[in-house]
Amino acid sequence: MENAVKVLNKLSEVQGHISSIAEEECIFKCPDGSPPKRNKYYKAATNGCGPEGAKVDNAYLPFDGMTKCCNEHDICYETCNKDKDECDLSFKRCLYRICDNNKQLKEVEFIRTGCKLAAKGFSSATLIGGCPSYLNAQKEACFCPVDTTKRPSNEL
Repeated sequence: MENAVKVLNKLSEVQGHISSIAEEECIFKCPDGSPPKRNKYYKAATNGCGPEGAKVDNAYLPFDGMTKCCNEHDICYETCNKDKDECDLSFKRCLYRICDNNKQLKEVEFIRTGCKLAAKGFSSATLIGGCPSYLNAQKEACFCPVDTTKRPSNEL
């Protein structure tokens, strides 16, 4: 029975990821609709390129500097109330800047094309599957204040 529960929990998790990919918007909201507040005790952390648990080793990154873009993207996701789309666009621009500003890449067209292909792959991955990572980061970076004015009354 315990294994069946684990399987169902995993299926539910997968369904949640699929739903988040299909959604147009990825916005962290408090359950009561109030705006999230910054968690002053939270310190953003970076993990290089790749989602938590699936980090891409720097040795396999095709071009120097991409890790810096990935770390900036991590910090953006982990900044309370930061817009996911803005984070993803900044990430894409950072990656493409590496391809456009590297003198060695400018000299060899097919290498620059390869760089842009890698940049597109990384940035597309955030568009397709980044919502769960973004929402998890926002849950850590923000908190939802409790509205004490809406507590139930003990009056009859």
